[in-house]
Amino acid sequence: MAAYFTRDTDRSIERFQMAETDEEKHLIFDKEIRPALEKLIENLLYVYRFYTLGDPPTLQRECLTDLYNTLPKFDLSKSANPNKATSAAFSYFNMVAKNW
Repeated sequence: MAAYFTRDTDRSIERFQMAETDEEKHLIFDKEIRPALEKLIENLLYVYRFYTLGDPPTLQRECLTDLYNTLPKFDLSKSANPNKATSAAFSYFNMVAKNW
């Protein structure tokens, strides 16, 4: 399990989904969610050699945009064990990023 994606990241995603304004969503995303997603993307680029598909910074930005647009779709209640200490969102966003 990646240490950069924690149960706190799950909570931040839930807060993001419940935020009523775009400004509030952007603040939560930039401070609490973006670092975990960026690290996830970086690791996927190099572990699976996706960097061969194009310019890594461009790929990272495009994937991050896709993950940002996917945030509202994540449903913690559908995870196998939503109360576990590790992140339930990690598997979901890992798969979304790989498929992107």
